[in-house]
Amino acid sequence: MKHDGIIIFSSGDTSIKVHNLDTYKEIYHFKDAHDQIISSVILSPDKLSLISASHDMSIKVWDIHEYKSSPLHHLEKVHTEKIKSIDISSDSNFILSTGEKGSIKVSSIKEKLQVHQIPKNPQSTLKIFLRRSHR
Repeated sequence: MKHDGIIIFSSGDTSIKVHNLDTYKEIYHFKDAHDQIISSVILSPDKLSLISASHDMSIKVWDIHEYKSSPLHHLEKVHTEKIKSIDISSDSNFILSTGEKGSIKVSSIKEKLQVHQIPKNPQSTLKIFLRRSHR
C-alpha cells in the first residue's frame, strides 16, 4: 500500500512496516502489532490512520504520523474467527470486516463496537469493499 511516498505492509507475521518509497529504507516498524498473523492493512481515506486486522480476531487503528507503539483504538474480538479482510468508510468512522467463515461485520471505530452484522455468506468471503454511493 502506498501513501505520499511510503509503502505500508505486513509480511505474514505480527508486525507492520513502513518504508520510504524512493529509498526503500524503513521509516517505522510496528513490532508485535498483533498477537497473531496480520491479514490485512489499509490506510484511512483521510490518510491519518493505518488500520490492521489479524487472525487474533481484532482490529487496530494506528497513528500514521506519530508512529506510536500503541494503537489509537483497539477493537477486540470483532469476530469469533480469523479476520481475512477489512475496508473503511469514506468518513473514516466505520470498518467493514470479513471473517474466514464468511461473517461480515460493520464496526464503529470511535465506539469500539460492532454496529451491524450482515447475514453470513455461505461461501468464504475473501475480500470486501465499502464505498459510499454518489447521488
